Amino acid sequence: MKLPGQRTMTVIAVVSIIVLLAIIAAVVAAVVIVTRGLTNGLASSTTVYYNGSFRILNLNYTDRYRYSNSIAFQSLAAQIEEFVNAAMNSSGLKSQYIRSQVVSLSPGSVIPGFVLLFNFTNAGKQNISVESEFSKNMKNTSVANFYIEKSSLHLTEITGDVAQNLLHNCKSHLGF
Repeated sequence: MKLPGQRTMTVIAVVSIIVLLAIIAAVVAAVVIVTRGLTNGLASSTTVYYNGSFRILNLNYTDRYRYSNSIAFQSLAAQIEEFVNAAMNSSGLKSQYIRSQVVSLSPGSVIPGFVLLFNFTNAGKQNISVESEFSKNMKNTSVANFYIEKSSLHLTEITGDVAQNLLHNCKSHLGF
């Protein structure tokens, strides 16, 4: 026969064990949720590169633009990157858009070649066409005094290897 004090101690011990098990279960559940969330977040994030170009009608190409380490190239490239950044930052893709980098300047008035970098999560890429957003917003941007030949707008998705090669070749000319 148990005494009333023993019964109380047994109930307290059982309740303590149940509370302790509930705390452990909550911690394990939290760790699983956080771990799955981080893993899913990383797995569903995709870096996507695009190669693009357009013709700037109100500039004339000169040999000063030939080398990417020239001051003329770097100055014009910075203006073009600002122009492209403004277009993409006013688009429906502004939260996925990371940056642009001019990798070449070619004759034909001036034709900049550039790489765009996006970071898409989940199915964000399928919701909006990068090409159509680029074209629409390049036509509406007035950051620089560039007159763009609208029919010359070109944007194509490329692999990470191709993008890295384009960026590396430009950087090697810059002395990086």
